[in-house]
Amino acid sequence: ELFIADGEGLPRALVEKEALMTQEILDLYTLH
Repeated sequence: ELFIADGEGLPRALVEKEALMTQEILDLYTLH
């Protein structure tokens, strides 16, 4: 993983959502 959310006080669901959004952005960049 790119980062560890432990101790950041973020709900796991939010962390996973952010990770999905980041992955989608990276996928868009790889298409170009």
